[in-house]
Amino acid sequence: MKQFAAALFIASSTVAQPFHTMVAYPDIGTYSNQPIQDASVWVPHTVVQWPTGSLPISCAVLMASRGCQPSQVQVCIVTYQDCDRPWVFCRCENAPVHIGRSADIFGRMPVHMRSMVRRPMIVPNPNGNCCCAAPDDGDIMVAGDCPIPTYAHEVGHLIDNRADVFGQDYSSKPAFIYALATDTCSISNYGNTVGRHEEFVEMSIAVLYNINTGLLTAVAPTWLD
Repeated sequence: MKQFAAALFIASSTVAQPFHTMVAYPDIGTYSNQPIQDASVWVPHTVVQWPTGSLPISCAVLMASRGCQPSQVQVCIVTYQDCDRPWVFCRCENAPVHIGRSADIFGRMPVHMRSMVRRPMIVPNPNGNCCCAAPDDGDIMVAGDCPIPTYAHEVGHLIDNRADVFGQDYSSKPAFIYALATDTCSISNYGNTVGRHEEFVEMSIAVLYNINTGLLTAVAPTWLD
């Protein structure tokens, strides 16, 4: 799934063997992007520019790694009505998406999911008009006009990374490995072929929206029989 492909940032030379011959949602975005958008709730928020003359260190370092100089970095403080704690958004002026658009999409995720993210980073697009994203040490990088599931996918990686204080991903734990091995199908082609980390993250999207909205049965009812 291109919209979920963090591999557009970090290319992999190997592809894992598929976990299962059956896949519930081959391209989960085809079935879920618009329904998830329609089911989401826009959260009122304010966007205030960061004081001029300084940058958060994490923004400066990550943006420099994407070829964006400090003078090109825009920083805003975004405060949502449903949470007292604001988020700091960083954007390279060459990025195709503005902070307002990204703040809108980010705010449509539940507060707890947002709380897993230190800083949303809006970076230059490496592949023209594609939507691509990746997690980075508590931050998420987004290039292009990506839908809610893309943001949720990257947050899923952060949830996976923070499974315990010892630094072991939940998707590497015996309980998850066993559950994956004994299941009858995978949630998507992407998760099924890229690796168990992506399988965990793809399932986290499906579970989140099924619990919150009962969406899966509305998206593809016959696939859940």
